[in-house]
Amino acid sequence: MDSYRDEYFVPQDSGLPEARGWLSENRSQMHPAFSLVARFDDQRAQLTPQRHQEIDVFKSHSDRFLKALEICQKSTKKDLKDLDISKSLGWDDVMAEYGLACRKYETKAKGLKGLSRKIGRVAGDNAPSVIPLLNFIPEGQYKTLFAGLFLIFGAAGRMSNRRQLIMETFEGIPTKIYEAEKCCEFCPANESLQHEVMELYIAVLVAIMEMMEWLVETGGWKQIKALGQGPRYGRSLDEKISDVEHQSASLQRCIERLQREAIARTESNTEQAVHLASDIKAGTSELQADARKIKEDSAVSRTGIARMEANQASITAMIQKMHEDMEKLLQDNVRNKEWLEKRELHRELELARLEDQLQSLTVDLEETQDRNKSGMILDSHQLHAMLAASGAEIAKDLTNMLRLGRAADLSYHNRGSLLMRSPQFQEWLTSTSPIFLLVDGNGGSAAERTSGMTFVSALLAQSLSDEGAFCIHHFCGLHTTSSDDLTGPNGLLRALLAQLVSLHAFSVGFTNSEEYHELQRFDTLRLCALFSELVKDLPRSFVLVCVIDGVSLYETAGWAEDLRWILETLNNLTRDPDVDANFKVLVTSALASRQAIRYIPPEDHLMLPLEAGDGADSPLTAKHFKVQTRRSRESRARSQSPESLQSIFPEGMDDDEGFVDGIFDD
Repeated sequence: MDSYRDEYFVPQDSGLPEARGWLSENRSQMHPAFSLVARFDDQRAQLTPQRHQEIDVFKSHSDRFLKALEICQKSTKKDLKDLDISKSLGWDDVMAEYGLACRKYETKAKGLKGLSRKIGRVAGDNAPSVIPLLNFIPEGQYKTLFAGLFLIFGAAGRMSNRRQLIMETFEGIPTKIYEAEKCCEFCPANESLQHEVMELYIAVLVAIMEMMEWLVETGGWKQIKALGQGPRYGRSLDEKISDVEHQSASLQRCIERLQREAIARTESNTEQAVHLASDIKAGTSELQADARKIKEDSAVSRTGIARMEANQASITAMIQKMHEDMEKLLQDNVRNKEWLEKRELHRELELARLEDQLQSLTVDLEETQDRNKSGMILDSHQLHAMLAASGAEIAKDLTNMLRLGRAADLSYHNRGSLLMRSPQFQEWLTSTSPIFLLVDGNGGSAAERTSGMTFVSALLAQSLSDEGAFCIHHFCGLHTTSSDDLTGPNGLLRALLAQLVSLHAFSVGFTNSEEYHELQRFDTLRLCALFSELVKDLPRSFVLVCVIDGVSLYETAGWAEDLRWILETLNNLTRDPDVDANFKVLVTSALASRQAIRYIPPEDHLMLPLEAGDGADSPLTAKHFKVQTRRSRESRARSQSPESLQSIFPEGMDDDEGFVDGIFDD
């Protein structure tokens, strides 16, 4: 069989069988061109791939075997006439004849019962694997190998003179077929393996054809001998059985070589996997080290933030103490007008200095927050810096409005006096719960930036602030130009927010970066939401007064939507049950408002009459405001307890020697 396999690769007279064997097993690894060897066909004058030649050789042997079966069917000896191999035969038919032969063999062959049982056990145990393998054999009008085995076993059961030889010869054939089938399962696509399996089947067919010589009459035997031409057939039965053994061993060597290659590939893949696992482990260690470093940096950042917050608290306490000291000095020197003006200048300078200090601290905090990426939390100072609204400029607005009012003639004060005598304003002034009031002055002209309403708004804001109440304010007439940072409704809201965050220690957290960026872009809706959140965060004991003057100046097409959002937000807060503080909102307009009135409920709106009655007989001062306030308090006291009024005005506001007496007298 080796000569048949190798004759197409290496000349027979080379004298190098080891080299031929090595080339046969390793040629496909040397170069892909060697994996499919071709042979020159003289008749066709072309190269035919070796794989096609092998299939042709196998078909040739199968055809010979089929013709031998046909001859045997026609000329079997009389003992075998009842064996019909032309019908459709299966493995069960083969095993039935084999069982009959075994029973007779056990009866006749003394001392060979063990061998018979061994043969029967091998054939029976391997039947499930042999059956699908036999289906692989090419077939003619019936399965050639089934028919051949059926005939051989039938002869063993009917011809006592041949029984022992047939049974002993067949002993190893089922095992060889089973082993060949398992080899095909191991690597079905390998051409070298398929070649070895085909060679084994050919050897089995040749051996069975040799057995058929005993089963036919003389004429049939000659015909079968005529079919058996070539080196494979011109040998004895022992030699042909030896071919089966030799081919089985060659098949085993082939499968062992494939197994070694598979083991080598597995070891290579395993080594690569070990290297990959080592790389992953090293990468994991680096990630763990980075995580520890980030954790340490985060701890350092938190320590720095805590230190900054402590510094902020210290500065806030210092500002509060300075405010208390300044108030005490003012109360001791309330009638010294010249000193009061110097006090205002000193106060503005001190506020500017503190603003610069707070601004520097805010920058430090922002840098620290950038290093700590775990979240976005802003305190009051950071919010104030982000709003771009100078506290010193806002305080200067109030001072300018007060000076302008003191210098105006009596007609300028008529609207303010009329407002202070209004019952609806007195109710707003003394209310112990949140309240909103929109006042239309119903006088002046569209060209005016300030009015008597402006002066009373400024006087109210200053008086309440100096008496200990918390007041935030905005004068629209001072912020109408495009070059002003606080112009329009958006600037109004940022000015109110900047004053609010300086009154209380707030801490605002953002759940996502989009909210934070909207605040940086001064988005009006986001600013409204922030203002609502801060007001709801104030304690129940907190009294917050919000004064907005000249709102009609912002009633333009470009600002209409922002103005609506702001006024609705303020009005809704005075009606929100979640607001604990006493939140009071006063919005004034020198003219009759056109848009603001549409956003506010009628009960929260006051329209002053066109005529101011007798008018003011003297300039409006804080003393007038004090007298009117005392009257309003006395009126409210008849229906409410004194304790409830303490939440509106701090103690000492009605003292004869109080701060408001004469503060704005000429």
